[in-house]
Amino acid sequence: MNDLLALMIDIYDIKDIDWLNYKITKENPLTLHHIIKKEDGGKNIATNLAPITKKGHCYLHIIEHYDINAYNKINSILLSINQSGNSKQKQREIEAIFLAFEEEHSKDVIKGNKGKSKRKTLTYTRKKDQNGK
Repeated sequence: MNDLLALMIDIYDIKDIDWLNYKITKENPLTLHHIIKKEDGGKNIATNLAPITKKGHCYLHIIEHYDINAYNKINSILLSINQSGNSKQKQREIEAIFLAFEEEHSKDVIKGNKGKSKRKTLTYTRKKDQNGK
């Protein structure tokens, strides 16, 4: 585990759920998401990072690909969590964005593991991942 991630876990008292409401497991460990991307000038400092799980991070970038406005809203919420230190209240706002995104994009084609196109139910996949299964 890198030093910044360990620091963020300590600062925000992260135990078993990340800021996107994903369960932290051995198969779904915490990662650090750059709120402002490095290529956009974002720094690798605690105030620009959000501790989210690997699966949550992947899902966030699926949202970025399909709906940049939803992605930016979530990043704005992650920044406010970073500043306030309270993720519990903000998780409901993120959940509402997830649900709206899933409703709008539920029929979109998502690439499978081997590059083949297949339909995936975003809600089912996210709920399953959030529960750590």
